[in-house]
Amino acid sequence: MSVFEHRRCEICFKRPSLRSWSSIGAKCHFQMNASSQNAPIPCIHNRSSIGRRMANTYTQILIHVVFAVKYRERLITPPHREEIQKDLTGIVENHGHKMLAVFCMPDHAHMLVGLKPFEALSDLMREVKACSSAWVNERGWCRGKFQWQGGFGAFSCDLDRMHRVVKYILNQEEHHRERRFNEEYIAMLNESEVAFDTRYIFRWDDNSGSD
Repeated sequence: MSVFEHRRCEICFKRPSLRSWSSIGAKCHFQMNASSQNAPIPCIHNRSSIGRRMANTYTQILIHVVFAVKYRERLITPPHREEIQKDLTGIVENHGHKMLAVFCMPDHAHMLVGLKPFEALSDLMREVKACSSAWVNERGWCRGKFQWQGGFGAFSCDLDRMHRVVKYILNQEEHHRERRFNEEYIAMLNESEVAFDTRYIFRWDDNSGSD
């Protein structure tokens, strides 16, 4: 074991880990010196960004996020799905946001997030992907290396549609009996009138299955 035992601080996550975790521009270094077990080095997160309360700022920002496993490999198996969903939820909520719904299919994931204004969505998603993929790889649940595909889709949602979006996310298995993921994703882009270039959306693996 290295000189330091790295643990996640309470700002990033409640569960201990044997590595440091990055956040906005900094790493979490809640570390215990091996020679002094009771001498923690304080976390150096950017506290002005993570979990900050912004005076006189009131928001309701609901974002439906869709992201895929790299090359659309079917690496998220039913026995581990719930644990991965819990991990995604923990990362989002320990960054100060609210997870309203989450569901992982074998090759992609959907989340509905109540986003707070102190952190950009791109920064949050970088953390979600980095931390969750490292967490899965620690447990050896995949034969190879687990990675999320670069990029993500994000679609705003108003309160009138929130319950429908939650139901849609939680019923993913039923939806994908009728429609493949690439068809679903491109339809979401078109319905939201999002301009896209087919060269830069998720890469499809023709052997990845029928979802």
